[in-house]
Amino acid sequence: MTEAASEEKESLHRAEDVTVFRTKKGNIFWFGVGISILIFSLLTAIGLIFRSWTFATIFAVIGIISVSLIILAAHRTKYTFGQDELTISVPLALDVAVPPIPYSEVRKVIDSNNRRLFVYQGYSTDVIEIYYGRNEYVCISPEDKQAALDILKERCPQAAFTTERRS
Repeated sequence: MTEAASEEKESLHRAEDVTVFRTKKGNIFWFGVGISILIFSLLTAIGLIFRSWTFATIFAVIGIISVSLIILAAHRTKYTFGQDELTISVPLALDVAVPPIPYSEVRKVIDSNNRRLFVYQGYSTDVIEIYYGRNEYVCISPEDKQAALDILKERCPQAAFTTERRS
């Protein structure tokens, strides 16, 4: 086997070890969309009531853009389970960027319906909490949560796995 063929085979093997999940769109997603629609509808209505067409048009356009950005971000948020690390991609949210998480640093994984609001990279409260490094954690909400947990169990044998449910 030539060196190029060997490298291609190794590259294909690595590609097979990569699984990508999109984010689950749950209550956080719908809350963001609903609040944006409500606020900008009210502001547009106020502009129409006072016959300020410019005011109404500006807020209608801002509202449409806001809802579009929320939907775009939710649609493009993904979790890439690579061979050696988990990568979280949250477009349009630079303030919540998380560096890749090596599986070797994962200490604890909790299957949760998260009691913490707005502290995770996802759009649902049905999450996987991942504790890694010294004192860091991230919560993700993949569409296929069980498959993501299975991958983590396989690639993080050193981690403690638990389930926490809030009633």
